[in-house]
Amino acid sequence: MAIAVISEVSEGTLDMYDTVNEKLEAGGGIPAPGHVFHCVGAMEGGGFRVFDVWESEDAFNDFRNNRLGPAIVEVTGQEGGEPDRTVYELHNFRQA
Repeated sequence: MAIAVISEVSEGTLDMYDTVNEKLEAGGGIPAPGHVFHCVGAMEGGGFRVFDVWESEDAFNDFRNNRLGPAIVEVTGQEGGEPDRTVYELHNFRQA
């Protein structure tokens, strides 16, 4: 079942986000298997919010544990900790 993942990173910056993405792209981590949709934007008051759609929670967990987490550690020098994250099953979604 497809899922939506909303992650709010209150302690991060869009520059940090861009650097992590560069690491992921260089390491072949983007696009990740099972990843359907991704967008990001700044939150009022600082930080950023990411919205993703994944084919399954297993696909998301594999990406988070094996690609995203290590890239964050490489960029920040420390584990970023878990953002405020909401995960839910999608009833329906469409791609344009």
